[in-house]
Amino acid sequence: MSKVFTSEKFIEKLKHVESLPTTYYSVSGGNWASWNGWSWNFDCVILIKALLWGWNENKNVAHGGAVYLSNGVPDVDADTLITLCENVSSDFNNITAGELLWMDGHVGVYIGNGKVIECTAGWEGKVLYSEIGNDGRRSRNGVQIGYWKKHGKLPYIEYINPKPIDTKVNIYYQVETKEDGVLPMVKNTTDYAGWKNHAIRYLAMKVDKGSIKYRITTVSGKTLDWITKCDIKDHNLGCAGNGEAIATVEAIYYTPEDIVKQSGYKYIYYKVNDYPYQKDTIKGDGFDGYAGVKGITATKFQAYID
Repeated sequence: MSKVFTSEKFIEKLKHVESLPTTYYSVSGGNWASWNGWSWNFDCVILIKALLWGWNENKNVAHGGAVYLSNGVPDVDADTLITLCENVSSDFNNITAGELLWMDGHVGVYIGNGKVIECTAGWEGKVLYSEIGNDGRRSRNGVQIGYWKKHGKLPYIEYINPKPIDTKVNIYYQVETKEDGVLPMVKNTTDYAGWKNHAIRYLAMKVDKGSIKYRITTVSGKTLDWITKCDIKDHNLGCAGNGEAIATVEAIYYTPEDIVKQSGYKYIYYKVNDYPYQKDTIKGDGFDGYAGVKGITATKFQAYID
């Protein structure tokens, strides 16, 4: 059987449909996957069949350009479509992006990272994103409606597993004190930045994947601007500090898209002196939103990405 799409292209097309105005199609007749003047008409299984039949968003032709029964794809309902799939399983720990998800009378498509695209009348009556748990739990924004029962590979899709990438992110940082000048760069938690309890006056940080921004508050309570560069010798834009002793640090890490797709978001964990680690600028669950203690001089700094 010839393949219509790769799994990556199939997911790309589903995401595009989700970005368009859509409405749940529940009226019998010939208006499936058609433009009704303000939105496209789909239901759960029509969404999948229309794409496989060549739907191309053409508002001037019937069914948006989809050709009925083309590409060897039959006109079947949701309960039949899952029976046509390969490697059907009820174990959701081994699901692959692009696979069909099924529960009685309803289907969706798993797109990776715990996300699903489906067309449903159950929430907002349109094509939308939802979430799936490892046990098949189906939810959207914390609201659960049922469980997916099975998943399987559509025979019309070529499933290509993306090449794994190195998701390890290294962070490098260094500080400057009045007594010691610029101290050596530290990588991850191989050491800490600082020396002999001398006050840290400037801090510079960088990562080898993604990006980071950071800022400091001095012991006198002055919060400086965010910094995105790393040059300890550039006291204007290359590092955080104004010559006064630093008290607290704030930092945010931005995960690159390829790492997000493979392993999810990462965060910067960082600490001042021997106080607990802070996670990004998150507040709550034991986090204050910053590392260090206001008004107390920072003499040590340490960070890693995870």
